[in-house]
Amino acid sequence: MNHIYQSRTRDSIFITVSVISVGVLSVAFLLWAAGISITGKSTIPMTRAPPKLNLKASKVKNGTPIVPELGHGERLQAVYEKFQKEYQKGIEELCSNFDHNDEKQEYQRNYFNEMLLKLLIQLDDVDLVNLEPTKKKELKDMRRGFIQLIQKDLKRLDSLKQ
Repeated sequence: MNHIYQSRTRDSIFITVSVISVGVLSVAFLLWAAGISITGKSTIPMTRAPPKLNLKASKVKNGTPIVPELGHGERLQAVYEKFQKEYQKGIEELCSNFDHNDEKQEYQRNYFNEMLLKLLIQLDDVDLVNLEPTKKKELKDMRRGFIQLIQKDLKRLDSLKQ
């Protein structure tokens, strides 16, 4: 009886080791086929040298471009200017001669609706929590005014629905 128990244990160990070995070999093969090496070097030979990057010209720091941080007011103003430059005129034209039977105009109405919703989200994304009370009130009023203007056009677009 003891001999049978030892045989089963030995067999189960052998099966476990075999399964693990097959798994490791499969992973190694997949990594090799994808050109990935665990040593950090590519297993795919390069036919030419990689391009050299001019980090000074591209103004990159640690792999990310250097972008000046906008203040709260500038961010709110940028969203409003985007609304004025990119969407307001198109919405005016669409509302003035909208035809329910024209699929292109229906598409434009849906497009403008989505873009204005994105602008509202961008305005909501400006965090005004840790500001001094007077600056906070000023920026909240500015944001509220921008939101009301965008919501007015959203209502106009919604009124075009059948």
